Amino acid sequence: MANYDFTLIIEGRDIHEDDVFDALYEAGCDDALLRSKDGTQYMDFTREAATLDEAIFSAVRDIETVEGVRVERIAQPKDRPDVRALTDPVLGG
Repeated sequence: MANYDFTLIIEGRDIHEDDVFDALYEAGCDDALLRSKDGTQYMDFTREAATLDEAIFSAVRDIETVEGVRVERIAQPKDRPDVRALTDPVLGG
């Protein structure tokens, strides 16, 4: 097993509300950091699994057991301006 880092973009209820936060924790998302920026909700995971696909699918399954919360999509580097991809050009010459 390995640890996989990925970010999911979340729709629906506010993931920072106490009851939603608690429900996500109880659903198995204790390995995620919850954050929001400009009206978009993110869950940053470090999840242990046999493969990246398994890690992502299990996180989606856990999240979507919480009423009113669903995964919109997997975040891509363009969704994370605070994180540069290895393919980004070097800035500043």
